[in-house]
Amino acid sequence: MPRSVKTSKGPPIFTVPFEDAAALLGLIVTFVGIFLAHYFNNPYLDGAASIMIGVILTTVAVLLVYESNGLLIGESADPQAYLYRSRCCTRR
Repeated sequence: MPRSVKTSKGPPIFTVPFEDAAALLGLIVTFVGIFLAHYFNNPYLDGAASIMIGVILTTVAVLLVYESNGLLIGESADPQAYLYRSRCCTRR
């Protein structure tokens, strides 16, 4: 997975797994927070779970911005591919 994220040029390749993982982790945190808040009769635990979900979503958003930054501003061409194309196209 990490290798495909680093080498992919399409945003859905890394956006979908990150968002799905954040959603599942958020559901788990929600369940645990509500369960503990009900079990200990302490509503602050539900609030703490909400804050943890916010941290998870913020972390995923920062990771997506970092990974898609090259796609937004452009990336330099691979040196090998650039040399191959320049040799191929300049021959006459």
